[in-house]
Amino acid sequence: MRLLGLVSLLSNSVLNARELLVITVATEKTDGYLRWEESVRYSGLKSRTFGTGEDWLGGDITNGPGGGHKVNLLKKELAGYKGNSELYFLFTDAYDVIINGKEEEIFSRFDDIVSKVEYKTNVLISAEDLIWPDASLEPKYPLVLGKRFLCSGAILARADVFLDLLEYRAIGDRDDDQLFYTEAYLNKELKEKFGIALDHKAELFFNLNGALEEVGIDFARSATGDNTVENTKYRTKPLVIHGNGPSKNELNRISNYVPQGWRPDYGCPACSKVLNEEIKEDIDTSKEIVIAFIIDGITPFVHNSLKRIASLDYPAEKTHLLIYSNTVWADERVDTFLEVFGSSYKSTKFISSKEKMSVTMARKFALQKTYEKFSVEFVFFVDGYVQLTNPAVIGELIKTNVELVAPGMSRYGKLWSNYWGAVASDGFYSRSDDYLDIVQGTRVGIWNMPFVNGAYLVHKNLAADLIDIFAGISQSPWQGKFNDPDLDFASNLRTLGIFMHVTNQAYWGRLVDREHMPVDRIHPELWQPEWNRPDWEEDYLDSDYWRVLEPETEMDEPCPDVVAFPFLSSKGGFDMIEEMEHYGKWSGGNEAHTDERLAGGYENVPTVDIHMNQIGLQDEWLYVVKTYAAPMVSKFYTGYNPDNKPNLMFVVRYKPGEQDRLRPHHDSSTWTFQIALNRPNIDFEGGGTYFTRYKCSVVGSATEQDSRSLEVKQGMGFAFPGRLTHQHAGLPTTKGTRYILVNFMDA
Repeated sequence: MRLLGLVSLLSNSVLNARELLVITVATEKTDGYLRWEESVRYSGLKSRTFGTGEDWLGGDITNGPGGGHKVNLLKKELAGYKGNSELYFLFTDAYDVIINGKEEEIFSRFDDIVSKVEYKTNVLISAEDLIWPDASLEPKYPLVLGKRFLCSGAILARADVFLDLLEYRAIGDRDDDQLFYTEAYLNKELKEKFGIALDHKAELFFNLNGALEEVGIDFARSATGDNTVENTKYRTKPLVIHGNGPSKNELNRISNYVPQGWRPDYGCPACSKVLNEEIKEDIDTSKEIVIAFIIDGITPFVHNSLKRIASLDYPAEKTHLLIYSNTVWADERVDTFLEVFGSSYKSTKFISSKEKMSVTMARKFALQKTYEKFSVEFVFFVDGYVQLTNPAVIGELIKTNVELVAPGMSRYGKLWSNYWGAVASDGFYSRSDDYLDIVQGTRVGIWNMPFVNGAYLVHKNLAADLIDIFAGISQSPWQGKFNDPDLDFASNLRTLGIFMHVTNQAYWGRLVDREHMPVDRIHPELWQPEWNRPDWEEDYLDSDYWRVLEPETEMDEPCPDVVAFPFLSSKGGFDMIEEMEHYGKWSGGNEAHTDERLAGGYENVPTVDIHMNQIGLQDEWLYVVKTYAAPMVSKFYTGYNPDNKPNLMFVVRYKPGEQDRLRPHHDSSTWTFQIALNRPNIDFEGGGTYFTRYKCSVVGSATEQDSRSLEVKQGMGFAFPGRLTHQHAGLPTTKGTRYILVNFMDA
């Protein structure tokens, strides 16, 4: 018994004498390498990196065999460790690996695995389900319960044995390193000589390629605990996670959680650590920035997008503003904006549609401006369809302390956002498991994503790389393959290993939906009440509308059962008039009772008008009536809930010399909703509506005869019953032109 105890003590002493050194080869310090380095540091491990700053001689290992350069670098750099049997090397690839385990955990996992191997094991290599690079070797692999094939991206080995293994044969720099280790493993003599085994059940190493369905995240149970990766197939918790081959996007997603990323109940501890410690609460606004505002095509509400740029709280005197447009429509709006705000900026540059520059080259131009000016620290790209409602967005993005970061935003009421959680094998959209939680704000943090667009802040350190991307040089591997600037941009960034981050730690704004907009209208925003509701309301709804809709607010009743309330903004009235006059096909009016636009061709009370369906606004305007007018009607007419079936919706024009009035009549409607589109006593004089049964008028100014008469204002809406009770007449317009929008609604 004493002898057994002594053997056990000696064995433990030998084990405790072991030391671990993490090693890798990285000729460039990419974002992936920096993540690897941070994971090593967080795990408390010692490490060495070889090859930094040297030319990579190992070929294009992304698209084919290669990597022998790594083996030759290791031979050279590790020579000083020869004969060291107490040191263990943990070799991993540098750009697509996360290590999430301390030294004692790694050795414990190693010991458990090798204890099940029938021969003494000194070298443990990761395994996967896919064979590379020589599929003809498959029959030589033993059949196992688990992952069968060797993957050289992660190796744990005793130092002296590993160095001998590296010398078992020569290898060219462009030869394949995985084949180098595979041939040793499949050679029975070499396998036993070096003691090579594979981690078949992902107990220590987890290669993601071909195994994405096996990935799980085990979330920490405390604020200070670490999230871990789980292999759900083998119920193991590997410590070295390798995003080999096309699985790098999944590794990036995992890095949002492991080790100190987001977790339920505790949020994202790592996100607060990412924030620049030097900046803290105050942003250094001494650095100049470039804001590149890109308007690609006709974009609704771009005038508001521009105003929000002017409202950003980064100092304008430190901001170089570049605006790009490729349409005359947008040029006009930019000119108006620059007349008001242009002089406040450090400099302005407007690339108009006249210059015939592509969107991609405009982005390149902005980056060159950043790169050429030493004092410029960042370029903030904002597309015209982005409404940045948070003025602090630039400063908050700077505080994230990452070199490319987008403020996460989505379309109003939709899941469509300016980032993707995953990318399909063809490079197009794929939904990640966590996408809904992130876009809906259930999970909040700073996220590594495979695609961003719309708005993103770029540090000057990336300017040179991005200039090359946007240049589209013919001999470059960065040529666009999607024929879409955003897709090509993100694809090129992924190829270069440049991480794209998104923060949803605050509400930054929203994206405008451009897909349902007529391009042949002068005010296409009028067509957007459903698709871009907040923007439509901001432009076209009277600012007092919501107050009047509140239950406690008493509504105006200028005549019996006639309700008046604020409805359209001044802009709403004028834009509607301009759109109608632009269309220009007014009906005859007066006593011409024939109207081919109506079923049956007969109009009882003809007016000079244009129907909403003539300009393609019928469905959109019905949405407006249902959404905004109907609630007011229900509030006033207690117990009535309209079905909102449209009978007719049209704009009427009254003016002397054409048709200045309308004889008494009943509307062919259950209820009528009428809106004053322009300004009484400014744009026209006279006019109004006279309710014959009640001897009551609603006119341009209140009358002494009826103290309840209400002064009509531009944008004001009136609702009253139609067929049965409220016969009415249009009072004469004596000067100017009066426009009203009339809606006949049934049931």
